[in-house]
Amino acid sequence: MVPETVVAHRVSTTPFAQVTLASDLSSSAAAAFPHALKLALASRGRLDIVHADSDADRAGHQWRSFPAVRSALAGWGLLDPGADETAVAEQLGLQVVKTDIAASQPGSALAYRLSVKPADLLVVGAHSRDGLSRLFHPSVAEPLARASRIPVLFVPEGSQGFVDVATGEARLRHVLIPVDHEPTPQAAVDLAIRLADLLGQTPEFHLLHVGADAPAVREGPDHRIRRMTRNGPVADAIVAVAAEMDADLIVMATAGHDSVLDALRGSIAEQVLHKARRPLLTTPANAD
Repeated sequence: MVPETVVAHRVSTTPFAQVTLASDLSSSAAAAFPHALKLALASRGRLDIVHADSDADRAGHQWRSFPAVRSALAGWGLLDPGADETAVAEQLGLQVVKTDIAASQPGSALAYRLSVKPADLLVVGAHSRDGLSRLFHPSVAEPLARASRIPVLFVPEGSQGFVDVATGEARLRHVLIPVDHEPTPQAAVDLAIRLADLLGQTPEFHLLHVGADAPAVREGPDHRIRRMTRNGPVADAIVAVAAEMDADLIVMATAGHDSVLDALRGSIAEQVLHKARRPLLTTPANAD
């Protein structure tokens, strides 16, 4: 297999001005935190950190265990240590809002919040659950992502990610974009380019099609893309290629669950998330 080098068109888009970090204040949410902060900061927008908990007594009493925005920005060299709350907005143009939600069904509560306070991007930490254990410990993040109908960045617990938690530096060298005819891949390609441009990164974009007859993707003069094909089970092929190239990010268009079997084993995107253990950015296929 010899990849064909092509180019993708430049996308004229609005940055991620409204970023919501859905948090249970756990280690998985802490891994997602620098990514949400970096993207909102790059957009000079608003970061909503929303903590949802089914236990009303816990809601609002766990923030000390979660990374603090000002401390993180000071560690990144963007604020003086000890800067007050106003410095984040005045010096960096970033608004930060923290919200607690006590609800018996946190996922539903978070989905409702997104319906009344829309976001351009949802960022969530992903636990390491897989297989049948997911049926007994249902994930909040994945159903929430399907309900939100906006781009979602999953950052698996324990993954390195593409934003250095200590320095705030982004590193996108290889972005893997699995493509097929359904769902249409253009929204994923556009979103990957938008995110890289926002972070000032110039990665190689790898378009992977599993099977024959790869779909067409609009091309242009500004971004280099490498096309490749593989055979075999789709999720396994994506995971294998991501490991081979040491992908910093996987970007996929999604259409939700397609069958009862998918509901049990997870969509292709969910299988990739749990097996690849790398950041995964998903977008509804109709988002373009």
